[in-house]
Amino acid sequence: MRSVYVVPGLVLNLLGATFALQGAGILPTTVMIGPTWIAIGLVIFLTGLGLDLAGARARPPMPQS
Repeated sequence: MRSVYVVPGLVLNLLGATFALQGAGILPTTVMIGPTWIAIGLVIFLTGLGLDLAGARARPPMPQS
């Protein structure tokens, strides 16, 4: 069940980084420039990081006998 956390976490990491870089003006965009988009991207990225860490710490399922 680790991938249930890790895969969405990685997607959120990618989206958050994209939003933050667009907000900072590093990635080209038309309307997503400014500190608001940097903050939104940071929150999304940190949420994804939390999911990644939860998935990394999850215990593997116990074998059934």
